[in-house]
Amino acid sequence: MGMGSAANSGYMMSVANVASILGQDWKDFIEYLENEGLELEELQYEDEDEERLNKIYELFKEKTTVGNSFLEIELAYYDSEDGDIYDEMEEGCFFWVSGNIKNTDAGEKFKSYMDYGNFVTFG
Repeated sequence: MGMGSAANSGYMMSVANVASILGQDWKDFIEYLENEGLELEELQYEDEDEERLNKIYELFKEKTTVGNSFLEIELAYYDSEDGDIYDEMEEGCFFWVSGNIKNTDAGEKFKSYMDYGNFVTFG
């Protein structure tokens, strides 16, 4: 299989915005990581603490439920070394957001927290 660049695009949310929505639950999660000597970035590439991260995903889903719709997140990491000069991204962790192709009730309520971004990866 050949190697090449691939376009990535989708709704994204910054770590700061996820933290804002989750409040104390996020603070507790970060404190746990610090006590374990883990960095958020490590959870993207390794199964260091998949159970804890899944709990964050579930809490986020609960907190963003509006009517019969909700948002879901997935941790990701943007590495500028694999990107392109035209990428609209900053180096580091972010969250992909799903559940918002058409602004659902939850998507409408939390749309100010999200950006739609584009970037390139090589692989």
